[in-house]
Amino acid sequence: MLIHKEQEKKKMENEWKNYGDVNFIEHGGYLVRKEYDDETCKKYPSLRNYYEVIQLSPCDDNGLYFAGICNIDLEDHISNIDDISSCTGKEGYESLSSKPTITEVAGKVGLERFAVDIVSYYGIADLPGKSAKACYPCDPDDWFVTQEEAATWLKNLGWEDEKEITKKMNKIIDDWCSYQ
Repeated sequence: MLIHKEQEKKKMENEWKNYGDVNFIEHGGYLVRKEYDDETCKKYPSLRNYYEVIQLSPCDDNGLYFAGICNIDLEDHISNIDDISSCTGKEGYESLSSKPTITEVAGKVGLERFAVDIVSYYGIADLPGKSAKACYPCDPDDWFVTQEEAATWLKNLGWEDEKEITKKMNKIIDDWCSYQ
């Protein structure tokens, strides 16, 4: 039982969080999660500020979506936080000191929010520094996909659409009610 709880904890540590529309697969936005679990970050502390960000945006009326994923070392972007915050206009930045640390950003803005704001500021294809090391897909022509391709890709990356979660919960409730 303890092993199962540890596996669930690890899974929850690295779950995607939606920073987009409630109906993400139709209207897009950003998904973000820590790239490495806590155990890995304890062994390799320099990895603790790496985040993965997925951007999904409807492009046109033909049903195409822009879809990309990148890995960001948040430390790379602390020095440019003024430009990022002036563009994104997010709450919390105004209370940061003139030279904030990553710990201060974590407490006042949130690291996931900062990761999303970095991608929003630069664009997923134009991230500077080490962040550019892992942008996928590599060829910009492959960034344009159908809604079904995007849904499959996201599912393969471990994200579940809220509609799917709701369907599963309703099935569990229906099964339970029919059993009674």
